Amino acid sequence: LPSYGHYFFARGSGMPVEGAGWPTVRPNAGTIGMGSSSVGQGLRGQGVFRSPSLRFWEPPVLPPTTRLSPNTYADRLRGLVIPTPENLNFEESLSVMLREFANRCNRVTDLHFPPLAAQLRSIGGMTKDTPLRSGDYFCTRHSNLDGVVQVAFHLLTRSSEAPASDEVQAATHRALKRIVCDCHRCHVAELSLPLLLLDIGTSESSLPYAVTQRRAENVLR
Repeated sequence: LPSYGHYFFARGSGMPVEGAGWPTVRPNAGTIGMGSSSVGQGLRGQGVFRSPSLRFWEPPVLPPTTRLSPNTYADRLRGLVIPTPENLNFEESLSVMLREFANRCNRVTDLHFPPLAAQLRSIGGMTKDTPLRSGDYFCTRHSNLDGVVQVAFHLLTRSSEAPASDEVQAATHRALKRIVCDCHRCHVAELSLPLLLLDIGTSESSLPYAVTQRRAENVLR
């Protein structure tokens, strides 16, 4: 602090005092002179010294606080469930929803986390010996989606070769419960998921209305 370092301790250490310049040290007399005036009355009889290791400067001026961009993290964390067939879990070009998600991620460079493709390759390498199956899921993190989504839960579903039906596997229901628990533990405030939990695009539909209605009800149970 300037009030303490410059006006009290600096006088005993031989450092310059603001407004008075460098003091004259007289170890024998125990008096310190400031320019033409003497301020050593309170230090008479005390030993004084000058040490080059003792340095006092003005307090550093800190840069202004940089607030996190709301376009990156927004005011709360948001998650997205991406259903992916188990036989296409790391193929961006084959999975419909994963391809659309990757296209959005590739529009802007992610400066905080690795690109989506790099995260998928890393997960693929870690699960090479024990492949993921339907009902498993993994997470990828993102900061380049305008604050809309920060974490994606890639939920593996039945193979894309299996016919679509209104039934939802029990393993998928258990995975959704675990995803909700993970969101609660990691303070993810919002979670979005496709109503049918199928790997279909926004303009595609391969189920009749009655089957679609029953499947939506089964997903939300």
